[in-house]
Amino acid sequence: MTCPETCYIICNNHLDEGGLGMNKQVYPVNQLRVFINTINDLSAELLLQEAMDEYNRKSYNDRIEEALLEKDEEKFMKYTNLLKELTDEDTEDDE
Repeated sequence: MTCPETCYIICNNHLDEGGLGMNKQVYPVNQLRVFINTINDLSAELLLQEAMDEYNRKSYNDRIEEALLEKDEEKFMKYTNLLKELTDEDTEDDE
């Protein structure tokens, strides 16, 4: 059975003292769908950002190692600073 957009879902069903269930919060279905879609979008965005950060962290560490082997101070400083910025962003996100 499909429900029209004007259908409502009853949430947080709190029974009053008489046990009649009169104190109910009712939300339109489309409002709940928007909320769920927003949560899904934010979750996907967070996962993507974490994957990109992990990739960059590994890449910067590899390039720092290369710079050390090549004794390339400029390259070393560049990727060390990029790694530090990435680490600082992670620290700010945790606060």
